[in-house]
Amino acid sequence: MSVIGLVTVVALTWAPVDWNGIAQARAIQLRPELAAPAKPVKKPAKPEPESSAINAANGETNTADANKNGSDSQPPIIKPIAEKVPNNLDISKYAYDPATESCNADMMMVGDSVTSGTSDAIQAAFPNAFIDGLPNRQLPQAVDVYQQDTAAGHSGSVVVFGLGTNGVISNEQEVQQLIDLTGGKPTYFITIRMPYPWQENNNNTMLREAAKKNKNVGIIDWHGYSEGHSEYLNDDGIHPNMTGAYAYATMIRQAVCGQ
Repeated sequence: MSVIGLVTVVALTWAPVDWNGIAQARAIQLRPELAAPAKPVKKPAKPEPESSAINAANGETNTADANKNGSDSQPPIIKPIAEKVPNNLDISKYAYDPATESCNADMMMVGDSVTSGTSDAIQAAFPNAFIDGLPNRQLPQAVDVYQQDTAAGHSGSVVVFGLGTNGVISNEQEVQQLIDLTGGKPTYFITIRMPYPWQENNNNTMLREAAKKNKNVGIIDWHGYSEGHSEYLNDDGIHPNMTGAYAYATMIRQAVCGQ
């Protein structure tokens, strides 16, 4: 071996070899596409909630998501609950207290023994109310009673009459007399429940007919409210018991205050 060959062998033996470079060059020779620049890798998109994805596919809007984005739903509108509501009854003037289940309306109520027997429950529902109920009182007698009560300063912003269990209402004019006395105030008549259909049907019809002719007059339907609720009534089928008194007062409160 010549001196030059010996030097070459020694140099190859001790010189560092770039095996990775050799392997890469060999790979490119076999697969030229490896020499092309690598494409940037995209970050994975944040997964969408399942409900949102379904709604989006259906063209719907997720209400909960809309609320999170600052869209507030409107509060429920409170309206009087009655068969017919006086057209001038403004319940925004009154406040309902859910803790005591009471309304601060200054209601005036004139009635008979049903009113008298439920007066404690009605007073609890309306702490500011004036309630005048008397057993055996008939509807025509309420004209003088109303005049006496208002003269004594007991006039309320809304009037309720609970009459008709102690006799037949002879004609619609008897009802109209009471309506005229209220001077256009929001006024309610409460239908009766009796074990005598002839009296019940006659009187309730008279009350409803009068209400149809007077926009400021409404109907609270105790007859319908108590239908199928024998547990509300005493054995006579007329006067509410304690359970019925609470139901009766609640019915009136809903008609006057909406709750």
